[in-house]
Amino acid sequence: MDADVIIVGAGPTGLAVGRELRRRGLSPLLLERHEVGHTWASAYDHLRLHTRRGAAALPGMPFPPGASTFPRRDEVHAYLRAYAARFALDVREAVDVRAAAPEAGGWRLSTTAGDVRARVLVWAAGIWAAPVVPDLPGRAGFAGEVLHLRDYRGPEAFRGRRLLVVGAGNSGKDVATAAVGVAASVAIAVRGGAVFVPYPNAVSQRSGELWRRLPPRLVDAALRRVRRPYPELGLPFPACAPHEAVAVVGLELVDAVRAGRVAVRPAAAAFTDAGVRFADGREEPFDAVVLATGFRPATDPIAAWLDEDGRPTVPGLFVVGDRYPTLETFLQRLRREAPVVSRGIAAAVVAR
Repeated sequence: MDADVIIVGAGPTGLAVGRELRRRGLSPLLLERHEVGHTWASAYDHLRLHTRRGAAALPGMPFPPGASTFPRRDEVHAYLRAYAARFALDVREAVDVRAAAPEAGGWRLSTTAGDVRARVLVWAAGIWAAPVVPDLPGRAGFAGEVLHLRDYRGPEAFRGRRLLVVGAGNSGKDVATAAVGVAASVAIAVRGGAVFVPYPNAVSQRSGELWRRLPPRLVDAALRRVRRPYPELGLPFPACAPHEAVAVVGLELVDAVRAGRVAVRPAAAAFTDAGVRFADGREEPFDAVVLATGFRPATDPIAAWLDEDGRPTVPGLFVVGDRYPTLETFLQRLRREAPVVSRGIAAAVVAR
């Protein structure tokens, strides 16, 4: 099972890079811990892309005719599997990489299918693989249910219950607004503010192409003019520079808060026996808490070969798709970067 190039991960990043390497005459081996597109297959039922389908397609293959403008979870999963098949990518599913280390002329990987070797290792395990779970005091004594977004499937589980969503990013917005009318009450804990933008149209979807070419000070000045904060609703801008903030796409949460259907609370500070205590000292009872607190890159098996910024420190190792952009969407950047990264990988294969 050895190969010139091994790509760890068969999500959008691994598939796009694999296709580009195939175009360059290489035959990468993709190792996937679960299945192609697992992140989308296992996500909550009502998840949709916040990117329009034309901008979300991977290099070389559009979404099929009839796909939703903002593709649904099942549409994305089917698309990723069709992409792997169309470009005849060699994906080995249910293979978990436990460790990786450089050796003479390449890399040795310890996997659940045995040791494998590659001249070049591409780490494309994604940014949604390792849940970030805040260490809030008192959780063990909380009488209600606590789950991370990874384990959330849909709002029906909270019917008639008092729900708190911790985190006001895109996923937190989805969870909170979907629960309106199902849960007995819905609140969302906002730690540092949020930036809300409408769903993009065909023109505005391309705005990131402009923003990323401009100096940050000009981008910040422009974004302050075109984006609106909602401090009167408890949803101010975050403290970071505008170009550093990941926008929440869609105004559903803003509308729900304004209508009194979702209550905004400050950061969660601790659990109590019956609920949560917030940063302002207020305590409130809840029956269920969803931690929409994000994920981190799953880079533990290669951590010894990365610097403090997560960049490789040894030759023959590439880390791709491990950071979420702020001025364009993840898939838009991937379309742009996959061909560039593949050139560097192909050159590294020749050099080794």
